[in-house]
Amino acid sequence: MNASTIAQKSFASRKLAHDGSETEKTEQPDPVLQHLENLHISLTRENYLEAAYPMGLPESWSAEDEASLPHEIRRIII
Repeated sequence: MNASTIAQKSFASRKLAHDGSETEKTEQPDPVLQHLENLHISLTRENYLEAAYPMGLPESWSAEDEASLPHEIRRIII
């Protein structure tokens, strides 16, 4: 596990409460990220999308779709 992955997991495990303090999230880990890690495949946009959409990308790709990707591989949509 590399430093980026550890930092991402640490960050993803916390959220800010209404008072600004950190609390633990109950969010499940990304199964696509886990799959790539288990197979020792590097996290790239191409690798992630191939694993997440084995039958090909959807015809339309929205800002919400992009936002659902790990932040390391998101593209900025203007």
